[in-house]
Formats: sequence, C-alpha cells, structure tokens
Amino acid sequence: GEDGAVQGVVMVFRDISEFRRAEERLRRSETSLRSVLDAVMDGLSVTDDQLRIIQVNAVMEKWYPQASPLVGRLCHQVYHGLEKPCANCPSLKALETRERQSTVIPRTKGGLSTGWLELFSYPILDSEGRAMGVVEHIRDITDRVNAQDERERLIHRLEVQNEELERFAYTVSHDLKSPVITIKGFLGVVLKDLEIGRTDRLAVDLNRMGEAANHMGRLLDELLQLSRVGRVVTPPERVSMGRLVLDAVERVSGRLMQKPIRLLVEPTLPDVVVDRPRMVEALANLIDNAAKFMDNQEDPLIEIGHRREGGRIIYFVRDNGSGIEPRYLDRVFILFERLNPRIEGTGVGLALVKRVIETHGGRIWAQSDGPGRGATFSFTLGKPSDLDSPGSVVKKHVPPA
Repeated sequence: GEDGAVQGVVMVFRDISEFRRAEERLRRSETSLRSVLDAVMDGLSVTDDQLRIIQVNAVMEKWYPQASPLVGRLCHQVYHGLEKPCANCPSLKALETRERQSTVIPRTKGGLSTGWLELFSYPILDSEGRAMGVVEHIRDITDRVNAQDERERLIHRLEVQNEELERFAYTVSHDLKSPVITIKGFLGVVLKDLEIGRTDRLAVDLNRMGEAANHMGRLLDELLQLSRVGRVVTPPERVSMGRLVLDAVERVSGRLMQKPIRLLVEPTLPDVVVDRPRMVEALANLIDNAAKFMDNQEDPLIEIGHRREGGRIIYFVRDNGSGIEPRYLDRVFILFERLNPRIEGTGVGLALVKRVIETHGGRIWAQSDGPGRGATFSFTLGKPSDLDSPGSVVKKHVPPA
C-alpha cells in the first residue's frame, strides 16, 4: 500500500523435474564411468592441458598409494617425484601434436624402480580440435620385460655353449686324437722290438704310452665334471668358506707337495651358501692353477682371503707366480684355452671354475701386472645378504708337506 505495508506475496514456481532428472542421469553416468574405469585391468589417468590429474582408476591408486590422493596434483609429481615434466614426456607431445604417443617408463617407489610401464597418451580434443587434456593408458609390462631379459640371457648362454661345443669338437679331433696316435705309434715300436728280441727300450716306450693314456683320462674326467656343473646340483647349504678352502687344499695336496709352496689363508672368512661339492671343486682348481704356474719362484706363495667393496664380498686366490699378459686376462676362462702349452693341463680347469661361480649367481675375473708379477683370481657369490655372517677360523699358515 501507500504506507509501505505488505499487501501480498508473488510466488514464482519453476518445474525443475527435468533438471533433477538430468542431474541424476549425470550422477549415474559418472558412477557408470567410474565402474568402467575401475574394471579395466590397466592403469588409467586423465589430466587437463596442464597435466593436472582430474581422474584415475583403482589400478593407479593401487600402484601409487604413497602419493594419495592423486586427483588435483601434477602427474610428473605424483608418478615420478619430479617438479618439471619428464624429458620427452609423451603426454606433452600428445597435447602438442594432437596425436597418440607412447613410451616405456620405470615404475618407481621411494626413488627406486619397482618395474616397467608402457604408457599410451591419447589427446582429448574439443569441438574445434583443440587439445584440452590427455588420457593416459598405462600397462604393467614388468613380466614381459623380465621375460625378454631372461630370453636374452638364455640366448647369450646358448651362444657361449655353442662356442664351447665348437671348441669341444676341435679338442675331440685334436687333443683326444693325439694321445691315441701316440699310443698307436709306440705300440708299433714295441711290437717291432719284440719281434727282433730288443727289450731294452720296452720300459721307456710303455711308460710313454701310459702317460698318453693318463692325459686322455684326465681330459675326459674334467670334461665330465664340466658337463655336470649347473645340472647335477647338491642343495645349497650355509658353510664356512674356511672349511671349503681346507677341503680344496687337501684335494690338491699332491700338487702342493711338489714345491715348497707357502699357503696363507685368512683366519676368518665369511660363510657362504653354496653347492658344497661344486665350490670345493672350483677352489681346488684355483689353488691347483696357482701352484702350476709358479715357474722358478724362490719363495712361492698362495694367499686366500676376502675384501668388501660396495656392499659385496669379494673372495680372492692370489699367487706370486709367472703372471699373465694383461691382454690375455679374459682368455684364461675360455674352454681348452692354454696360454702356455709347456705347462701340463687340459684347458678345462678355469672354464669349470667360471661355470661354478656363475651357477652360484656370481662372477670371476683375473688380474695381473704381467709376466713374473703373479696373478689374482677374484670372485663373488650370490647376494651380499647371503654371505654376511662370519665364518669359522682356519689355520693362518699351512706349511708345505
């Protein structure tokens, strides 16, 4: 009215049923979309054009629980712990080129790689063709990468074994044939001497035949041992490395008695988890090899010990013998390779040692400053955690017999 009093109320009614229905359809659509995303076994991540995450599925949340919540954060911060986009970021390229991009990236946790992911980045385009975001499809390919690595290791192993087979074929046609020829040759001489009644040379000729037969027997025995490594396996056990060394020394005591060789063994060697017979065999070959190559050393010495480098335990067998030309250091482990044909041997021993060490997950290498400067054979075994407890005390000085 004229006095300002309220005389009535105007009420406006609007039908929002359609709005409510649209809102409900949108909610159901979002729920359905979320269900679909979560049903996908691969990771899915949706970002805007600044690479800020706007949606992820359950797989991504499972892969990166330490970075939760993921939504609202930049993808390179969440997935890689970086303040700037990754170098050659496929999602950035997808935004720039408006085409699908892909790459393989490491999956990390706490700064450490825990596997491998294959990433496909699909640009999201508006009605005018402008990129407004990216859908990242991430697939865990860790098993595939590991299988490929294992395949490559097997291929490499087969290549090495094929090379050994070629050398074996050569040895069969040469080294094994040579003793047979020697035996046949002296057998002919013996038969001829018997015909003419000359027996004064029989003992010498028969002795040479025996030496040839013994050489062939040693070669066959070592080839048999080599073929068994990695196939006939005694269950690994934790054992004192010092005890293994003493067992190996006992096995080659005959060689050590030929020269006044001093043998120094570190008093406390860490325990190892190994196939005991195979490891004794490897150590015996290393000690025997050191003893063979002493030449005319006036004070022959073999040292056995260990050191720690970068969390790993490295064992070594060191001698002050004839040494090795540096350019031949890698060749000493090749099957049937004999750098000095004047020294008795078959060329199998160090190849056998290498195979035993590698079967135990380790590696072996030789070091020498050259002829007359001695040699050191160092090796690792398995994981450091398996080799970390102190071993038993062994004698520091084993005098020559």
